[in-house]
Amino acid sequence: MAYIGKQPLVGNFIKLDAITASATDTYNLLNDSVAYTPQSAMNCIVSLNGVIQAPITAYTISGSTIVFSETLSASDTIDFIIVLGDVLDVGTVSDDTISTAKIKDLNVTAGKLAATQDLSTKTITLPASVSGLGTGITNAQLAGSIADAKITGLSSSKLSGALPAISGASLTGLTAGNITGTIPTANLGSGTASSSTFLRGDQTYAEAGGGKVLQIVQTVKTDTTSQAVSGGASWYDITGMSVAITPTAASSKILVMIAVQYSGQAQEGGTIQLQRDIESAGYTDIFRGDASGSRQRGMFNLFIDNDGTSVETQINLAQQCLDSPSYTLTDVLTYKLQWGGQDGTLYLNRDNNYTNSANFPMTISTITAIEIGA
Repeated sequence: MAYIGKQPLVGNFIKLDAITASATDTYNLLNDSVAYTPQSAMNCIVSLNGVIQAPITAYTISGSTIVFSETLSASDTIDFIIVLGDVLDVGTVSDDTISTAKIKDLNVTAGKLAATQDLSTKTITLPASVSGLGTGITNAQLAGSIADAKITGLSSSKLSGALPAISGASLTGLTAGNITGTIPTANLGSGTASSSTFLRGDQTYAEAGGGKVLQIVQTVKTDTTSQAVSGGASWYDITGMSVAITPTAASSKILVMIAVQYSGQAQEGGTIQLQRDIESAGYTDIFRGDASGSRQRGMFNLFIDNDGTSVETQINLAQQCLDSPSYTLTDVLTYKLQWGGQDGTLYLNRDNNYTNSANFPMTISTITAIEIGA
């Protein structure tokens, strides 16, 4: 066949210049010391250490270089590289000339098909059993309804995500044994579920009724103390007779219970009062008698009149105070006792006569704070 211009060479074999192997995988291809570019790796025959190498797998061609799949060493020998002549381009195939018979079986891949295939006018027949059918099918592709008869052996692992609303009438025969795991408290009733609320019969959360004891804090004083008093105008803290409590609920009340054993000298008057402090804001007098002239106001009073002779016996006094302070849940409430009186000395947990004898016992005094739920 005649050609206009240079006739293409077919089967023009070329043995390229020898290459000395070294510690690399890439080598220049030269033909008579001039860079040479083969048409492809498939056009080359490469012998390495006496073994013909597989193109693409063992080596590739990139322009005028050959790249081996593994790094060579100086002990390797590149026997020869022969390049076959360029193949002829068959040109553009005419329309409607390739028949089904010309396409090799099982050689049309998904990459040769358009991304979107419209098969609405075609009928596709599937075999009776297709392994893996349904993999990757989305909900949007499952138009229509799936009959109940087609759903068998549905495992619990398939019931994930949000289920549609189902009438409680459909959940008949559901026993406690069939309920596992934890039911969220929000699904049991309305209101706020917490450690201080309970679920009522009308499915609402509510706090426990008033009068619930939430906590008890007590100070017990077993040693003795004394205080010299004068004039009845000053108050003195009773050492060791205080108690601190931090409320655990809003609007609680504090029941303060006091029991003291004290005595004094003859012709002595003694008064005890209760004070409260909220989070170190300062003490306030609480739970005492009304103001009346110059009289002292307090919670207890002791007056000893024995014609100037000392009274030996202790007096046991007890009192209860239900306090309703204004506080926040982080506030510490402190209650303490003070005493005062006329000229003389007051004693706690002992008699005025402190003789070391069984007739003069040692006693205790207590102050107790009880948080009562509102």
